[in-house]
Amino acid sequence: MSSIKEIIRSFVSSSPDDKTKSIFWAWLSSDRDKEEKEQALSEVWKSSPSGSRKDTEKALVKVNRRIFGDADHVLRRRLRYAVAAAVILPVAVLCGAAGLYVLTDKKDMTVAECSTDYGEIEELLMSDGTSVLINSGSVLLYPESFPKKGERHVYLTGEAVFTVAKDQGRPFIVHSGDFDVKVLGTVFNLSSYGGDSHSSVIVREGKVQVVPADPDLAPVELEADEMAVLDRHSGEMKVFPTSPDIADWTEGDICFSEAGIDAVTRALERRFGVYISYSSDEEYRNAAITAKFIRGQSLEEILDVLKRLIPGMDYTIVGDHVYLE
Repeated sequence: MSSIKEIIRSFVSSSPDDKTKSIFWAWLSSDRDKEEKEQALSEVWKSSPSGSRKDTEKALVKVNRRIFGDADHVLRRRLRYAVAAAVILPVAVLCGAAGLYVLTDKKDMTVAECSTDYGEIEELLMSDGTSVLINSGSVLLYPESFPKKGERHVYLTGEAVFTVAKDQGRPFIVHSGDFDVKVLGTVFNLSSYGGDSHSSVIVREGKVQVVPADPDLAPVELEADEMAVLDRHSGEMKVFPTSPDIADWTEGDICFSEAGIDAVTRALERRFGVYISYSSDEEYRNAAITAKFIRGQSLEEILDVLKRLIPGMDYTIVGDHVYLE
């Protein structure tokens, strides 16, 4: 449920192009995880401003009837998703060809979804030969078959390493809430978890272009052993050289470099499938943690190390909850 809600929130907080809209709407209108999608949309509906709901719903019904006709049985299922989504997207977006096209029965694209639970890593091979290693707590949307011509588009929330099959005529574009990454053939790591303070792109081989969703930020080109980091609080994006152990999650390691307690606890939650709570006024919130934990270390072993790194910290584990004291 959390990953479904996150991909919806990530989508509506960005400025997606027509291809991305098509992938998103095809996934949203599919039968898979129908109840979870409805619940996620309902929660977004309840948390949104209520002033324009009535006018938005009327406008959307009018548009759908112009496309589908007046048959209620045709409209009923689509409107359940589309009306809820209209609260969080401008009506103009829903009226766009890409968005509404996939809500009809004229779809020419089958959208697949690969999602990972906390504590799980999954490997995926796409139809074009691109391989993807997907980190825990992530969702990847992609066409089951890429078009023979044009660009190859996928949508990610979370973290993954892409080894992109080279094809000069079909650029590969990964969309996330913060930026798009465009490549022809390369190996790179993209991290864009909802709730994290930073998003990043790390290039291992080849070259990529990073296009921020914020129009005030200029696109950047990254080569091998370079990374771009976007600070979601300040809105700044900077380029750095990478270190050898960055993105070692693919080997089962967890690495932190001057990381705050928020980043550390979120990483541990995803790795071990637990919930970590702590008081907002604790002194250790200002700690900057640099550490590497190797594959196979238990949660308790890692927490014991953090106790030594953060003065005054202690912890209690109750079931799948961890309380920092």
